[in-house]
Amino acid sequence: MKVEPVKDTLFIEEAADIFLNQQVRFLPVVNDFGKFLGIVTQKALFRVITKVYGLEDAKIVIHSDDFAGTLLKISDVIYKHGANITNIAQMDTEVMGIQEISIRLVGDNLEKLPEKLQAKGIKVKEFIPAKNN
Repeated sequence: MKVEPVKDTLFIEEAADIFLNQQVRFLPVVNDFGKFLGIVTQKALFRVITKVYGLEDAKIVIHSDDFAGTLLKISDVIYKHGANITNIAQMDTEVMGIQEISIRLVGDNLEKLPEKLQAKGIKVKEFIPAKNN
């Protein structure tokens, strides 16, 4: 099977989609002029994804049935707590319109953040402390 080259401007999620749907082991990468720059392997892609997601950082998982405006409420509480968001991912749970919002954070006293969020009516499903603690 011939593997078509991808541009060096390809987004991570697009590369993941190619790996998933075309069942290839690597992707040749070229620039705008078609010059070969190297390859991306599945392992390299997963390494980037784990770096982007900040797997060492603390994580709060929130369930929301009213997604509009929820991120503003959440980020306001996080800001006032003095924490910083390193990543946000949202997923439809496909259960009665509930959205799952996964937030990676850095900061001090993050274990107190779920209580502050719940006090604002935000449903915290789970809190996972940072791995480096």
